[in-house]
Amino acid sequence: MNLRVFSGRTVQEAMTALRRALGDDAVILATEDGSEGVRITAGIEAPADALAEILRSATPLEVVERLALALRFHQAGGRRIERLCLTARDSGALDPEDVLTFALAEHCHFAPLGHTASGPLVLAGAPGVGKTVMVARLAAAARLAGRQVRVASTDGERQGGTAQLQALLAAMGLALEPLAALERERPAERRPSLVLIDTAAVNPLRADTLVTPANLAKKLGGELVPVLPADLMAVEAYDQALAWRAMGAKRFLAARLDCARRLGMLLAVADTGLGFAGVGIAPVVAEPIKTLTAANLARLLLHRATAFAQEALP
Repeated sequence: MNLRVFSGRTVQEAMTALRRALGDDAVILATEDGSEGVRITAGIEAPADALAEILRSATPLEVVERLALALRFHQAGGRRIERLCLTARDSGALDPEDVLTFALAEHCHFAPLGHTASGPLVLAGAPGVGKTVMVARLAAAARLAGRQVRVASTDGERQGGTAQLQALLAAMGLALEPLAALERERPAERRPSLVLIDTAAVNPLRADTLVTPANLAKKLGGELVPVLPADLMAVEAYDQALAWRAMGAKRFLAARLDCARRLGMLLAVADTGLGFAGVGIAPVVAEPIKTLTAANLARLLLHRATAFAQEALP
């Protein structure tokens, strides 16, 4: 019961204040006369708390089933969907976006790359995945943030490979540096700058080709960052991510997010332990690399499933 005290010079004045505040259903519990007038203590029954609903420990099954349909659209894989849905059930939330956010936060590692890396970043990947544009994007973001940037490349085998990077850097007032010069420097000499290395394409099916960029990252005291296209099949992305993980990679960049409807590969790569460093959503340098979080990834997965497969969600 909610209790309140009302005062007035007369009983009628105090009662008027009581009815105005609590209505006709109020119960008068006590009346006191004093030198300053009348005090009335009254109360009204408070609505009962829906304790069962407030303290529910599981998300309704129909919400979880909706998530399962969305994840099936993304071809995330049966066991992966089952694992995410079991976690989602424990969220206790009702909104599908909140429920999926809860599950993704439990199963995925989000480690944004940004422009604050302390050591060189060695970007690697298969032919045509967009490593060079990713390097240029990172350089542009760091320049806009006021940080010094240095860029080198090992991509001398592909015809026009370095020419493309040189042209992109020239628009920022940067020059492509010889890799040998960076290799001769001590880490302390490179530290004020963000150092980015664009590497020659590798064959993800051949471990011996992955060793080259991995060894370069170790030699420079930097980080190996694989670039994977968002349109990879989930099972293929999982295998490739495992190989990169074995080479020492801790996080990855996803490219061409704007070119893929189904994004099960993101969940497959996350299953290997690689963290989400960022995603590319357009083939232009001016569009910065976007940060993934559990919340916006949940929003993206549900939006794609709704937009491209109306039959997937009731």
